[in-house]
Parts: sequence; structure tokens; C-alpha cells
Amino acid sequence: MQIASTSTQRTYRYLRLSIVGAVVLLFVALAITIVHFGPMLSVSAAIYTPARNIFVGSIFAVALALLALSGRSLSQALLDYAAIAGALIATVPAPLEPGQLPPSEADLAGVQVGLLSLLIVGMAALVAIVAVAVVQHTLTPTIGLGIAVAAVIIVAVAVWWLVSPISFLAWAHIVAAFTFFVLIAAVSGLAAWTVDETSNDAAAATRAMYRVLYSAIAIGILVALAFLVVVIVLETQGIDLVEATGLPLIFIGEAAALLLFAAFWLIQTVELWDEPDPRLRVAPGE
Repeated sequence: MQIASTSTQRTYRYLRLSIVGAVVLLFVALAITIVHFGPMLSVSAAIYTPARNIFVGSIFAVALALLALSGRSLSQALLDYAAIAGALIATVPAPLEPGQLPPSEADLAGVQVGLLSLLIVGMAALVAIVAVAVVQHTLTPTIGLGIAVAAVIIVAVAVWWLVSPISFLAWAHIVAAFTFFVLIAAVSGLAAWTVDETSNDAAAATRAMYRVLYSAIAIGILVALAFLVVVIVLETQGIDLVEATGLPLIFIGEAAALLLFAAFWLIQTVELWDEPDPRLRVAPGE
């Protein structure tokens, strides 16, 4: 007899599926925009096209879902930091060329309002988290460290913006995007490492499959990021591989990383569908 799923199980399932759905929504908007308006230099360039609303909304939806996937493991902490990076990706427009500034005054004003809002709400949220943890007597050293790291990230963003707004506008989106995907690659690698191997032979084969899939996703994301680094660095040195090849190389690299990101959450949904505790699996000792 199959036991009916709990409300918590369903919530985690829907959160993971909503992440996949947000990525699918973004790709549909990108496809429609490309068909009607021509190729894009990058996925992030969608913010300068009619796909802007979907781009910003999808990224914020993903960030919120990552925060909602609560837990105390290292993977969960990394996802919280990825959510912060995601909010910056949605708030700070990508330059059309590496190192350039956003092209319009409206974009600059949007960054000012959005960034100030994020910083205020982010710090208020950390204070609230500490207060709740103290009241519930759940403020452990591990949780305290995670909160401290989040606070450092928020303060670092604020200092960068205040000290060097020009470099912030030119590079913050790129730095946030790379940070986001590096964190997701780390989470996928941890998922591969923590797959349970204590089951029977049939289950062990399934676990081995998940280990391979998670490892492949982690490696694939890192390869895509390395590819993007090469393209961007060469472009800043005057070597334009996009023009030389006639291919939207940055778009290809970003799209590959996004597809791998969606694949990770789809696999997580399948693997943890019937887990009594449907959070990301906790590594021994966490």
C-alpha cells in the first residue's frame, strides 16, 4: 500500500519543478524574441529586448525557490548564496560588451533602486533569521557561520557599489552570473558525493546512475564557464571570437549552463520524489 505524500513532500516537489519551469519559460521567451528580432549576443542581453520582463521575473522566481528550499546542509547554504547572486543577476543589467556600462539612464536608475532595495531587505532578512533562531534555540555555530557569510556577501556588494560604481555596473552582472553557476556546480558535485550506497544491488545501480549524472552536470557547468571566460578574456584583449566565427558564443555558453542547471533540478525532483525528508541529502556530519 502506497502512503499518500505529505504536504512537505509536495511543496518540495513543486519548488523544484518551478525552478525547471522558470528556465523553460525563459527559453521560450528567448526563442520567440530571436525569431522576431534576430539573434542575441547572450542570454543576459535579453534584458535589452522585449523578453526583459520574462528574464527578470524568471531569475527572481528561481532565486526565491532556492531560498525556499530550506535546510541546514552545506548544499543548502550554497543555494542560499546562489539565490543572492541570482537577485543581482536580475537587478544589474549585463553590459552589451564586457567591461562596458549599461546603455541607458533608465537602466542606471533601475540598478540604483533595485540594488538599494535588495540590500535593505537582505540585511533585514538576516536580522530576522537570527532573531527567529535565537527564539527557537536553533542558532548553532554552523547556522551562525552561514548567516555571517551571507552578511559579508551583502556588505561586499554594498561596498563595491559605493566605492567603485563604474566597475560595479560594468562587471557585477558577470561576476554574479559566474558565482551563481560555480555554486550550482558545487551543489551538483555534493549531490554526487552524498548519494547513498547502502541499498540493495538494484538500488545501488540507480544510485550509481545519479552519481554519474550529477558529476556530469557539475563538470559540464564548469566547462561552460571556462569556455565563457576564454571568450570574454579574449574579447577584452581585442580578439573577438564571436565576430571571427559568426556564432553567438556567449549565448551558447550561457544557454548550456542554464540547461544543465535545469537538468540538475529535474533529476533532483525524480530522485527525491518519495523521500520522507525531501530536502537535498545531507552529507555525513552535517
